[in-house]
Amino acid sequence: MKITNMNFRKKILLSAFAVGILLGFAEERVAGQEVIQSRDVIRSVEPTSIVVVRLLLRATEKPIVIPYCSEDETQEYRFCFEAVSLEVFRNGKWVIVESRKEWGLVIAFPSREDWKFEIMAPGKSAFFLFNFNPSFFSVHKNERLRLVVSSWSSQESARNNDPGTALISPEFQCP
Repeated sequence: MKITNMNFRKKILLSAFAVGILLGFAEERVAGQEVIQSRDVIRSVEPTSIVVVRLLLRATEKPIVIPYCSEDETQEYRFCFEAVSLEVFRNGKWVIVESRKEWGLVIAFPSREDWKFEIMAPGKSAFFLFNFNPSFFSVHKNERLRLVVSSWSSQESARNNDPGTALISPEFQCP
């Protein structure tokens, strides 16, 4: 994305300058430690778009266990990345979206031992959040997307990666 607004560029430069000054003060406070000036170069600073999907899940006839990795102040749970997949409808079928290979990134997620669990009794519901950057996943505006959430009957079966139940969200369009 190319930034064309000069005032926005000035704000970015001033922000970067202010951060540099603050880091300089931080170096002064780190007494007794060797200070090495970074030789890295900031190549660009660009705003990104993050899509936030808020999904209400409800247990129907039997209890379900949904893993989550964090919880915010509104008690909405953030899915563990390994327990949810983003799918796109392409060429007449739903396929799992993969990260763009050219980014060369490795996604690290908490191990199953670190997962937290929402145990939902029949009739109980809870909100879960899934955040993603469309550019990272090579999905485009107006493409049809959905989430497939893994659920289990117990925490132990989730940690052991036993077969569970896939909960499929309603489809939505990529903004």
